[in-house]
Amino acid sequence: MRGWFFFYNAVIVPFMFVAFHVAALFSPKIRAGIKGRSNLMSDLARQFHAISPQRLRIWIHAASMGEYEQARPLIREIKQRLPECMIILSFFSPSAYEHVQKSASLTEVITYLPFDSYRLAQRFLRIVQPDVGIFIRHDLWPNHLWLANNLGVFLMLASASVHEKSLRHKPVLRSLNRAIIESFDVVCAISKNAVHGLTKFVRRRERLLITGDTRYDQVLFRSREKKLDGVLPQAWREGKKTFVAGSIWPEDAAVILPAFAAARKQISDLRMMIVPHEPTPGHVQEIETICKTFELAEVALSQWSDGDRSPVLIVDRIGILANLYGAGQIAYVGGSFGPGIHNVLEAAVHGLPALFGPRMRNSAEAIELVDLGIGQIVVDEAACRETLTKFFTDENHRRRIAEQSHAFVLERCGASTKLVDLLLEAIDKRQRQGEGQCSPVDESTG
Repeated sequence: MRGWFFFYNAVIVPFMFVAFHVAALFSPKIRAGIKGRSNLMSDLARQFHAISPQRLRIWIHAASMGEYEQARPLIREIKQRLPECMIILSFFSPSAYEHVQKSASLTEVITYLPFDSYRLAQRFLRIVQPDVGIFIRHDLWPNHLWLANNLGVFLMLASASVHEKSLRHKPVLRSLNRAIIESFDVVCAISKNAVHGLTKFVRRRERLLITGDTRYDQVLFRSREKKLDGVLPQAWREGKKTFVAGSIWPEDAAVILPAFAAARKQISDLRMMIVPHEPTPGHVQEIETICKTFELAEVALSQWSDGDRSPVLIVDRIGILANLYGAGQIAYVGGSFGPGIHNVLEAAVHGLPALFGPRMRNSAEAIELVDLGIGQIVVDEAACRETLTKFFTDENHRRRIAEQSHAFVLERCGASTKLVDLLLEAIDKRQRQGEGQCSPVDESTG
């Protein structure tokens, strides 16, 4: 590990610093991340100014919104069972940071994770002084982890997995990732298959456990948390033949919109909600252009008015897709003709049969759904049209797959409870050894 420490700080960190600032010239998102970190340490110190140093401090890091969604059920479970603890939530992504800052949260401190230089990581940890560090999934920053490990912070990697075709398996990268992942006291894998992929990175196998994926807990919670009132117009909440296409990239739209137009020729009352992955004016306009090509009347959600009968509703609002699936009967999960599939569980928990394109190897649950005969891969426009038509004309078939989809999620819930069980066990052990910084918390108050 010592060799990687010196190489990382002497070569990789300077290279990343330059690369980020060059990329910022072309990427507004990266520019926002750099600007948001400009006063990071002073802002962080201010947030800690009035906080008792005796409180148990649990630091949770999430790369972006996807990882934050995985962290949310874990945060709820921690707060229920350790109500006196303090949670520090850090983000890499500026969009996630800004979104969570504006919303209600159970966390006491929300911050960017600083750039991963040794000096900045040292300053960050000196201010935060965490007793526990929980990293969600894969956004692992070596200096923060190595320093936290040296300080005796209990480190947990939650919802862990490494895809079998990941570049991390290449010899040099495998060595680096082993040096990083060895910092964790416990590595919590999402499944048996994930354990197989992680064994190359964890020397002490007793640290590698199967606890499941917290995303199942979160999608179940969200499916029960909010109704569609206030999110969708009444006319789109009536349970008609509605096809919900979520997290759509331009490559997805080029396949599913012509397939939908063809299916409507057989099913005249079929309609579609399409949710762009990023509902920018440019992406919304691209969808509108494709709709016009196939003579599909469309309207944006922000422009909808009573009496509108357009069969295509373009959702130009973020943060509501998980709820929108509840208004549909069939779903298409986007990214699968683009960079890789998005969250199929948000559709499955509502009992929607899920269609998706061929790029779904980044999702263990999508692969499992296909293996079980529940998920439906559509390789092109014709396959999408055929599958869509079958589901909307064969109600028994649709109901059977819908029930299996919902059951698939329910059977895999409970990861958050297992993770907090491990956390409490570690905290109790350290407190008994005299290493804790605060007195034991009475769990009965949770």
